[in-house]
Amino acid sequence: MTYKTSSRDVKVLEATNLDIFPGEFVSLIGPSGCGKSTLLRLVAGLLPPSAGQILWKGQEILGPDRHRCLSFQQPHLFPWLSVQKNVEFGPKNRGLSRKEQRECSNYYLSLVKLTDFADSYPHELSGGMQQRVALARALANEPQLLLLDEPLGALDALTREHMQDELKAIWQRTGCAIILVTHSVDEAVYLGTRILVNSHRPARIIFDHPGMGHEGREAKNRAEFLALKDQVLSYVWD
Repeated sequence: MTYKTSSRDVKVLEATNLDIFPGEFVSLIGPSGCGKSTLLRLVAGLLPPSAGQILWKGQEILGPDRHRCLSFQQPHLFPWLSVQKNVEFGPKNRGLSRKEQRECSNYYLSLVKLTDFADSYPHELSGGMQQRVALARALANEPQLLLLDEPLGALDALTREHMQDELKAIWQRTGCAIILVTHSVDEAVYLGTRILVNSHRPARIIFDHPGMGHEGREAKNRAEFLALKDQVLSYVWD
């Protein structure tokens, strides 16, 4: 992927060959500006690659699709809509009936533990709660691949720890594949069943290794966890 500007061309991504499999939780980490968010936008169909192809189930990606849903670092909720209406936005645009929209939103609000706040508005929620609404809104599209661009980056440390566990539980319950962009090595190792590290720009994948996404929080105290963190850090800092 190369961005063309008025003054120069900026090559962000080298040729990248990568397969993502159903049900995987992939953590993508790397230096700032190494094309992590660009890669998510390419997979989402929001950007066309400068060269090569991105395939979804054997078919070239030519634009966005509800089966590949991108959620950004900021929740970007509609401030004029209630929590429930925010979550119903996708199902409504998919043509679901009013009853189906409500059933869908009720299910995903229950999944993120926000049923009691269905009638609230975004400004009435904490940052962590807003992120949970954004997750519910994304999941209400029933994607097969969820693309998360640093969704926990703006949260305080305690809320972030809690949201990591919530995100892992949601992944386990829904079974959808996830690609998570993060700058936290601890988060990448804890959440990912697979860890990818991008090099400096123009980026290429320099590390591809199983993570500890199937483990519980107690795994953070194990020697294997700390060793894997050190290994990932060595590639990020290279």
